[in-house]
Amino acid sequence: MELVFVLFGTAGAVCAGTAVATRLQRFDLAGRLLVAALVTVAWWSLTTVGVLAAGDLEPTLWWVQVPYVAIAALPALLLLFTWAFARVTRALRWFVIALLSLPAAVTVTAAWTSPRHGLLIGFAVSALLLAWAALRIPRGSAPITRTQLLDRMRDPVVVTDERGRVAEGNDSANAVLGCPRREAEGRPAAEVLPGWEHLRRVPDGTRVTLSPPEAAGRVYEVDVNRIVPDSDDDARLLLFRDVTDQVQLHAELERLAVTDPLTGLANRREFLNRLATALRRADRAADLVGLIYLDLDDFKNINDTFGHSIGDRLLEEVARTLTGELRAVDTVGRLGGDEFAVVVDRPTDVADATHTARRLADAIPRALTEAGLPPVAASIGVAVTGADLSASEIIAHADRLMYAAKQREAGTVESTAVALDSDAELGVDVANTGAAPGIGFSPGVKT
Repeated sequence: MELVFVLFGTAGAVCAGTAVATRLQRFDLAGRLLVAALVTVAWWSLTTVGVLAAGDLEPTLWWVQVPYVAIAALPALLLLFTWAFARVTRALRWFVIALLSLPAAVTVTAAWTSPRHGLLIGFAVSALLLAWAALRIPRGSAPITRTQLLDRMRDPVVVTDERGRVAEGNDSANAVLGCPRREAEGRPAAEVLPGWEHLRRVPDGTRVTLSPPEAAGRVYEVDVNRIVPDSDDDARLLLFRDVTDQVQLHAELERLAVTDPLTGLANRREFLNRLATALRRADRAADLVGLIYLDLDDFKNINDTFGHSIGDRLLEEVARTLTGELRAVDTVGRLGGDEFAVVVDRPTDVADATHTARRLADAIPRALTEAGLPPVAASIGVAVTGADLSASEIIAHADRLMYAAKQREAGTVESTAVALDSDAELGVDVANTGAAPGIGFSPGVKT
């Protein structure tokens, strides 16, 4: 009898304590069934200790004892818990399911084979096994709380089975799936997960970038992990991380590195790179490259008279005018202050590039007037070459011509052709009258 008291007292206390520690509100169906079973065991065990202490164990009265209702309820609760636990945890091995089923089996067997103490001892043993099993489940990462943990993750998570079907996912996965994840579960991943055919082929542990059409422009990094390493099936754990903000920031930094922040034109460094590329291409193909160097006249007076805000608006309008007047293949850049430059791609001759410069010189004051800004003229130097010059060399030619034009008269275009076989320059002066240049230029062919 002392053994019975010890077993039942211990079982009742352990199960009661375990039931309190599990915090019912954190668990799903399996967790609630487990708590119900633990409470049932504690209730029956402790009341049975009281009955034993009172010496009232008449066999004809046991079935009317209220605590004995637990004998009928416990096996059902344990079997339901085992079913629910295995249902939400697909990765459980059969021996774990058998272990969780053991308390129910012990209780049913004891009730079938022993009328009294065998039943009581079997019940107490099954209660202790149940409490032990509950305590063995790691709190916070237990399979019975996995659904809640997944749903609380902000990043999308998708799990596929060995046949390539969506096994489960969290609510955040709706952003990357082609349908709500409840509808996606059980369906082939190829039907509901954009990019699946690529994801299933990448090596284990690979990180790839994915931008599903359903994600409305969002960009994700996806960590692809095999459920079973070194296997050939399609079971995958896919962890998505939204990197849209980082991608956009990187793109913006790249843009700022090559553009002028005020006008949006190529900045000095980017312009020099493009000019150098055009010169190398022209040298290989025996083509021409034209460089238009442009400086606004008396721009400092605009800033001093009207303020820097008007000066900035004026520079922006000049940039729009230059872009609108040129071809898409030409490159416009702001070299600093009120100095702009244009790479004229493959002009036919110096007259062609000079005509373009003349058009710009006429368009700038007109556009500024239409925009309600102070009209200013532009002095322009034009250099055309097919020689193997560096970017800095041809800029020096055009810059020198621009200053020569500024000394002559506002709005003047001064142009030159730099010969292929020497540094000689052929000067051409085009005044505000729009007169055509007096000399043309045709490159020779380098051998």
